[in-house]
Amino acid sequence: MKKRLSFILALMLALTLAGCGGASGGTSGGSAAPADASSSESAPSGSAPAGAVTLKLTHSLSTSSQYQAGAEHFKELVEERTGGAIAVEIYPNAQLGAERDTFEALQLGTVDIALGTCGVLGQTFTLDTDVFSLPFLFSDSEALYGLLDSDLAAEIFSGTAKNGAEVLACYDSGFRQLSNSVRPIHSVADCAGLKIRTPESSMYVDTMEALGISPSTLAWSEVFSALQTHVVDGQETPIAVFTSSGLGEVNQYFAFTNYMDDPIAMVASTNFMNKLTDEQQQIIREAAYESAVYERQWLADYEKSCVDSLTADFGVEFTYPDTSEFQALVGGVYDSYQNQELLAKVQAFLGQ
Repeated sequence: MKKRLSFILALMLALTLAGCGGASGGTSGGSAAPADASSSESAPSGSAPAGAVTLKLTHSLSTSSQYQAGAEHFKELVEERTGGAIAVEIYPNAQLGAERDTFEALQLGTVDIALGTCGVLGQTFTLDTDVFSLPFLFSDSEALYGLLDSDLAAEIFSGTAKNGAEVLACYDSGFRQLSNSVRPIHSVADCAGLKIRTPESSMYVDTMEALGISPSTLAWSEVFSALQTHVVDGQETPIAVFTSSGLGEVNQYFAFTNYMDDPIAMVASTNFMNKLTDEQQQIIREAAYESAVYERQWLADYEKSCVDSLTADFGVEFTYPDTSEFQALVGGVYDSYQNQELLAKVQAFLGQ
């Protein structure tokens, strides 16, 4: 009996040592298989831990953009303040659709938070948020922020409630400029006949037409290839977007017109918000505003480096046309705006 017990103990010890040796050898003797690179490109930023509520946040720009910077700050704040009870997954590069698609997806519950221009938001839901997209409405960023953070803006954004959505805060996209591959723009005359891509918003289209430009509405995901193949001559975005998207490779002429600063609405699905506790909803709203403040400063810092990098990397030629003649041509866009009462309120707020 003693011999049998000794044999069993010896066998158990041998198996234990063998198991330990195998585990050690697996760790030190080789590295884990690398992750699939192709899948990592389309995977969201951040994955949900077990038991957490997953929040899907989407935007149309690259992972080096101001949208991504703000979204990552939002993710950090939400996950920290909820103790991981809410996990934020970020889907950049229009992975879940173009801006209009993702705004509509808020109602379907396939997207929880979408970032997109107020112009496209207004066009999607037939709202007055497109008032922010009027050309030459803002003299500078401070004027824009003052309006965005006001009670008047909250009143304008309240219209999203009937569409199952809530505007949490607004990021800054930056003042929009003109770029093309045909000629430098020194004046309005140089715009004549240029085919310029715009978002799917009548405000953009009407403004371009007023300047003698032929507008072409395309999804952002199609812009680079459309410029590369000369389907369109140019596009209109802030310099930060132009830079982070690598458009200097396909458009060598860039004109600072400051013709519009269409803010980026951070819009949440009402259905998603209603699934949360009151405390969690408050965390989401506070984190959204704080991420907007962060994004605005990030953008200001980034824009300072853009001209130098575009000049060095692509030889982009910059022009600074007198915008007074541009402004003189867009009066009709204001005259045709559908809510003149609201426009008067906004102009009074801005001291115009």
